[in-house]
Amino acid sequence: MDGLFIRPSNVEWLPLAAFLNQPISGEIRKGKYAQPGEESAADIHFRALNAILEGDPRRDEFMEPMLAAMNRFEMLPAGRILAGAGSRRNVTWVNCFVNDELEDSMMGIMGAGLLRMAVTLQRGGGMGTDFSPIRPKGALVKGTNSPASGVVSFMLVYNQSGATVESAGERRGAQMGTLRCDHPDIFNFIDAKSVPGQLRGLNLSVLVLDAFMTAVKADGDWELGHEVRPFDERGIVEVKERNGKPWFVYRRVKARALWDRIMRATYEYAEPGVIFIDRINRLNNLSYTESIISCNPCGEQSLPKNGACVLGQNWVSMFVRNPFTSHAHFDFEGFARATAYMVRILDNVLDRTPYPWPEQLQEAQSKRRIGIGTPGLADCLMMLGLRYGSRPALKMVARIKRAHRDAAYRASVDLAKERGAFPLFKKGSPENRVDGQPPSWHC
Repeated sequence: MDGLFIRPSNVEWLPLAAFLNQPISGEIRKGKYAQPGEESAADIHFRALNAILEGDPRRDEFMEPMLAAMNRFEMLPAGRILAGAGSRRNVTWVNCFVNDELEDSMMGIMGAGLLRMAVTLQRGGGMGTDFSPIRPKGALVKGTNSPASGVVSFMLVYNQSGATVESAGERRGAQMGTLRCDHPDIFNFIDAKSVPGQLRGLNLSVLVLDAFMTAVKADGDWELGHEVRPFDERGIVEVKERNGKPWFVYRRVKARALWDRIMRATYEYAEPGVIFIDRINRLNNLSYTESIISCNPCGEQSLPKNGACVLGQNWVSMFVRNPFTSHAHFDFEGFARATAYMVRILDNVLDRTPYPWPEQLQEAQSKRRIGIGTPGLADCLMMLGLRYGSRPALKMVARIKRAHRDAAYRASVDLAKERGAFPLFKKGSPENRVDGQPPSWHC
């Protein structure tokens, strides 16, 4: 029967909690999250949740059921929250940051941008930086009348700085570097990880434009350019206008050749990734007030300049009742309840966490952005008797994701009634719809 998963008769199913209580799990827990005197996951959960709910007028109402849900692993705040909340360390509880838009100058790149990145990593956050504003290799540097060294040379500096800063006292900082697909240094960027040991502290992703994908489909030409002219004017293919400024075309290439280069590098070195930046901005619920420029190191949260996002998760496999039996079913009611808990927890974190940089605080407070993941999906499908990738499995995934989205939006509406809407909320905007048809899956 299509979609059925047959459970081997000689295999006993163990709940996730049993695996998390293995010795290796305990070592990781103590090394990354536990404070002195904490022995169990429940100890960590209590300390973190107690700090998160401090000052919440409904603390007594939520403390017990939220803690029980965490101890059942139905929901968990992200690692930075578990490690920082209620501890004595002055570290951020926020996982995801994106740098300010880099100014194409020595002070902008090596001053403000590098310092903001280093401080954020030192306080425990991960940061993405878009290097697209930096002039390409061979571009004119007027102050010295010399050719520029290019994007990759500055990425090496950011990588080394991140490796020097020990993040939150126990782990090296994580970074993401992005570059637009029309930047003249794009081929050097794509090939950067082909050098053994180079840029090991930076994940890389290409910012892919809709126009580029159109050119790929049509087997058309693609122009690489920048607003700074080449040092050698013989390198100018054409001068166009973009955003009211001259835009110098350095090179024309076949779009499919560039796409193929990205795919081959990804196959051989697992990087760079791709970010469909135009599509992300179209689907962004906050598109009326911001522009997404990059993403955090793991790529799950796209953000504007100085963007910050707290993370949490609802483990979908923990909501399967009677797993691996003919009576297996998904507990949508419990799932919605745990999702609402996670929304409130993360909204509290926005007010309780220290922020490495003032602009990050302002950005977080004005938009109150949160991110909730749904790990355990493959296990969930197996436990329900559904073969991964089958049509019945896809239908169940869609149903679970819709339920997650809707529960998060309803919880956000309830919080807005209780605490007021976020400061940049635009009443009546189609981007803020909560009618069951929001413009994206983001919660």
